[in-house]
Amino acid sequence: MHITWIDWVIVAASVLICFVPALFLAKRSGGSTAEFFASGRSVPWWLAGLSMVATTFSSDTPNWVTEQVRKYGVAGNWQWWAFVLTGVATVFFFARLWRRSGVMTDLEFYEHRYSGTAASVVRGFRAVYLGLFFNCFIMGMVTLAACKIANILFGMPAWQTIVVCGILNVVFAAHSGLWGVLVIDMVQFFIKMTAVFAAAWFSLVEVGERLVGKGAGGWAGLKALVAQLSTQQVVTTAGVPVMSASDGKGQPILDMLPNFTMSELALMIFILPIAISWWANWYPGAEPGGGSYIAQRMLASKSEKDSLGGTLFFNIAHYVLRPWPWIITALCSIIVYPDLAAITKAFPNADPHLIGHDSAFPAMLMFLPVGFVGLMIGGLIAANSSTILTHLNWGSSYLVHDFYRRFMKKDASEAHYVNVGRLSTVLLYVVAGGLPDPALHRRRHRAAVRRPLVLVARLRLVRGRRHGDVARDRRGRPDGPAAGRLRHDDPLAGRTHDRRLADHRLCRSADRPRHPHFLLPEGEARRSRLDGHPRRGGHQRRGDRAGEPCRVRLRRLDRRLRAHLGLALRHRQLPLRVGRPQAPHHGLGAHRRHARERLRPAEDHPAALGG
Repeated sequence: MHITWIDWVIVAASVLICFVPALFLAKRSGGSTAEFFASGRSVPWWLAGLSMVATTFSSDTPNWVTEQVRKYGVAGNWQWWAFVLTGVATVFFFARLWRRSGVMTDLEFYEHRYSGTAASVVRGFRAVYLGLFFNCFIMGMVTLAACKIANILFGMPAWQTIVVCGILNVVFAAHSGLWGVLVIDMVQFFIKMTAVFAAAWFSLVEVGERLVGKGAGGWAGLKALVAQLSTQQVVTTAGVPVMSASDGKGQPILDMLPNFTMSELALMIFILPIAISWWANWYPGAEPGGGSYIAQRMLASKSEKDSLGGTLFFNIAHYVLRPWPWIITALCSIIVYPDLAAITKAFPNADPHLIGHDSAFPAMLMFLPVGFVGLMIGGLIAANSSTILTHLNWGSSYLVHDFYRRFMKKDASEAHYVNVGRLSTVLLYVVAGGLPDPALHRRRHRAAVRRPLVLVARLRLVRGRRHGDVARDRRGRPDGPAAGRLRHDDPLAGRTHDRRLADHRLCRSADRPRHPHFLLPEGEARRSRLDGHPRRGGHQRRGDRAGEPCRVRLRRLDRRLRAHLGLALRHRQLPLRVGRPQAPHHGLGAHRRHARERLRPAEDHPAALGG
């Protein structure tokens, strides 16, 4: 590729515009772990949404989409389009609840949602597994894609690409924290989208010149592309996709749905993703219910509305707006480079171990004119940096907050944890940089792991919520420290607990409040979390009621807790006399009647006597 001085100026300007603003955020991000990993929970919806989109647009994403289109046609994208179901569920069911939970990471929520040693084990295990091993493999794949692009465009060996990208990304990730990552992502989003739209347009221009004639524009190229590929299909022979004329025995390239007469193909690229993969698999950016860096952005949002708005914008841009420039470029590559031999012939100096169908995307960048080459190089650098920066900060938050702070050193200062986070950021990239091996990575593969609830079930992690429900074992018997406080001869034993136990758990002041603040409206949840518990730093917000009696706070929370605990708390300020039902209950109505009998007020209380 011929690069002029104008292109290098544009590359330098793109890098400076992206990274220089992050230099001024180091002081703010270094104040505490909440600032370094969650941006002080003050991120607006548009910044959170742009950051989510920019993070999922890595240097390997257009390469992977190009490979799927060349192998299975446009329908091959259902392997990741199916995850729109999780995205919609996250928007309408989980976005507000994530922000309402008040946790710093999604792994911290495990110990809020479940109880006992098993919850701590799951949190610690997933912090190391996802934050270190799984995270480094993802960064290794992204770095491998950057090595392929740099090798085809510039002839750079893999180690040079790793060193250059590492210095650029690690310095800013360790220096500026999540605030710097968000600002960099915002600028990089516009650079990347401009670059990929330019790549799609000039690819159409090249196709127009080849199929129509010299001087044909992009629109003429688009019409010629559709006319040419509408009669073509993909047939896989001995594992190699081959283009041929449509005869109904292959996958039509332009069809949005697979050819269901090819049962194995339809099962792999459509049926399994739609039926199973979208809820059974996990990888960052498409988690069931939201997780990883998607949850990190929702937790960093300044309100529940911002959390929902940012996630909604992300899903629209991720599944509707962004894929089509990649798909158009991939379709154009079928005309220009119909097989791998054509790519190898066009780039004789490229490493043959790095040549694959995913190499067709960087190969199409050869047709960009002067100026746009520099913009594309800047966009590719931005695509690599946006993903690596996020994974460094996200993985470091797991290792520091969910493992080091939780299990190793619990009483250190905030500055100590921030410094450990910066050190772990450097170590993560060092580990990830040593993983890519071009000789062993002929195909891009994104691993997926089973949902954590499988491990939860194996460890007998029951629904013992700390805010009221009693943990039960597999046979339904009360389990844990609350078991001794129950009346086992009561039909409701194992489902509810003594009111005194509820008072004790909801009003304890030695530790953080145990009531389910993630189930309350945002303003009420914020007040309830602070009731009676001074904030870190020695001050409280105006309006906090630290001196309220426990029963006053319970009365304020009763409306939500009544449904959750399954108790008809109609006499909220009266002492309760626990009695036994007169007859065994049958069904939900009987359960409610017996609950009312058990919670009748004492006769000697002034309120019961009308006083």
